[in-house]
Amino acid sequence: MAAVQAFTPLADIKPFKTHWKIQVKIVHSWTQYTQFTGETVEMVLADTAGTLIHATVKKPQVSKLQRFIVSGEWRIIDRPFDELPAVLFTT
Repeated sequence: MAAVQAFTPLADIKPFKTHWKIQVKIVHSWTQYTQFTGETVEMVLADTAGTLIHATVKKPQVSKLQRFIVSGEWRIIDRPFDELPAVLFTT
C-alpha cells in the first residue's frame, strides 16, 4: 500500500527543491503581454494557511493551461519542477 504524500505548504517551497505536492486556490489571474516575454498568464495562489505566492505560466503553455485557470478554484499540483509549465515566486 502506497503512503499518502502530504501537501507541501507554500511557505516551505524553496528554489532548490525539485518536487513537491501543493494544494492551492487561484486567488486572482490575468493575462499579460510584454515585448520581452510575449503572452503570459499571471496568478496569485494561496494555500490553506493563507500563504500567497505569485505564479507565471509562460507563453508556450498558455493555450494548453488557460482553461484550467479559474479564479476561486482549488488545484493540486504534483509534479517535478522541471515538468511544471509555471514559475512560482514567493511573496
